Amino acid sequence: MSRTKLTIKKNSAKAAHEKARLLKAAVDRRTGGKTVPPPKKKSHRYKPGTKALMEIRRYQGKIHGTELLIRKLPFARLVREIGLTLKDGLRWQSSALDALQEAAECVLVTELSVANLLAIHAKRVTIQQRDMQLSRYLRESYASGNGRTFFWCYGNSDDLIRDQARLPRNPIIRRS
Repeated sequence: MSRTKLTIKKNSAKAAHEKARLLKAAVDRRTGGKTVPPPKKKSHRYKPGTKALMEIRRYQGKIHGTELLIRKLPFARLVREIGLTLKDGLRWQSSALDALQEAAECVLVTELSVANLLAIHAKRVTIQQRDMQLSRYLRESYASGNGRTFFWCYGNSDDLIRDQARLPRNPIIRRS
């Protein structure tokens, strides 16, 4: 007859309690009797580039929509501060501030998009100072070259006049 090992079956609750006691004793020996707090849960981290793509999608959605990129209150403070340097006691209508902000954002976005195209043309991803300088130079030389004012947002002054002609006429305001 062959010999076989006898295995003693323990009660599962007792086994779990014994295992926990042994683990605690091992922790006590390693830390000199002090209990160690459980490890903290790792914070969520996005892969490199994911956050940038999320921001790009967010801001591109704002550009095509009617939502403004710059917050209204800081922009209004800046406009009022610049207005104080010109004349004391200027008062601003909210519609005037909105129109200024819309125009300023339009100029900024188009200026940066042209600079981005110039950087891509130079086989770069990052916009550099020289891209901004070249885009400004091109804008100014185009505007002075043909005798017309050039609006980045509208194309040129002829497009702007054409757009204004399509607007409904207000009987109070006379256009000359």
